[in-house]
Amino acid sequence: MMLLGLAAAPVFQLLTLTTADRSGIGGAPRTVGLQVAASAVGSAAVPSAIGLVIGAVSALALGPALLVLACAMCAVYWLALHQAPADAGAGHARARVGGAGSSGAGGRR
Repeated sequence: MMLLGLAAAPVFQLLTLTTADRSGIGGAPRTVGLQVAASAVGSAAVPSAIGLVIGAVSALALGPALLVLACAMCAVYWLALHQAPADAGAGHARARVGGAGSSGAGGRR
């Protein structure tokens, strides 16, 4: 369990760091704000809800509750993959910032 926690620890920070690549430079501040707000709400609501379910039923409800959470996470991931991008032809934010010819063999003299 500890190894799983250590493996998952950098995920939020890396997703926040690479937000501009996915949402564009103009939308990055708002998107990061939504990410932080969702993590704050989720970190308070999910353990509380599971605790209430365990208190109402029994400790045997923990397994099914975690299964429901895993299925919900898979569904959100699937929806994110199949959502049409709003700015399909723009490319990565780093490519727009760096400009043409700033990297690779074509930019060397």
